Amino acid sequence: MQRLLSGSLTVSVLLGLPSPVQADEKARAIVEKAIAAHGGEAQLAKLKVMRWGGNMTGGGLTATWEQTWQWPDQMKDVQEVKGVTLKTQVFNGKNLWIRSDGNTREVQGKELDMYREEIYVEMFDRLVPLLDKSYELTALDEIQIEGRPAVGVKLASKRHRDVKLFFDKKSGLLVKRENELRNDEGKLVRLEMFYSDHKETDGLKLHRKALALVDGKKFAEFTVTEVQFFKKLDDSVFAKP
Repeated sequence: MQRLLSGSLTVSVLLGLPSPVQADEKARAIVEKAIAAHGGEAQLAKLKVMRWGGNMTGGGLTATWEQTWQWPDQMKDVQEVKGVTLKTQVFNGKNLWIRSDGNTREVQGKELDMYREEIYVEMFDRLVPLLDKSYELTALDEIQIEGRPAVGVKLASKRHRDVKLFFDKKSGLLVKRENELRNDEGKLVRLEMFYSDHKETDGLKLHRKALALVDGKKFAEFTVTEVQFFKKLDDSVFAKP
């Protein structure tokens, strides 16, 4: 193994290519700039306990949504149409319940594993977890998003699928997340989230608009209209609905 690693580094030097160590340093520099652009590590810690909401459109439906987070493993999501609750999802860190059409069911098995994967992915929108050395960070090639250059990093973990994040090259703000998830039929699909209209709230710069594409096709649009931060929320907030 040591011989192979040494050989790879030698080839990188001879060809003028970045070595793995240099690539990691470049990725970390991208992340550090992004954290500073969004308000800094101390400010981003506020995202661990928060509630935000707004409007969403997709699949011919217009609704309001509200998400409450208590990081790392408590979440509540409520969707309403014209004041009537359409769907409520609650995860208390162990159990996941979904309530719709007046009925509540507990999610288990593979469906629960899929949901945990979604929570894992959304964690990185908070940026601070990117500094955790347990994740392997790799710099990505520069791309164009809405006509502007964006730099990116790929996160690798032994227990999860890769996640790619892209940041506006000039501002450092998060503009895209890309990853693979399984849909309701269990098929692996490519999810792309595009973030825009960043505005400051309590020292934090957060996106106010998001566009979701699934396998390249428009899935939903989200608009954020309210953001709240808390020091701690009672566990009753995440009780069975």
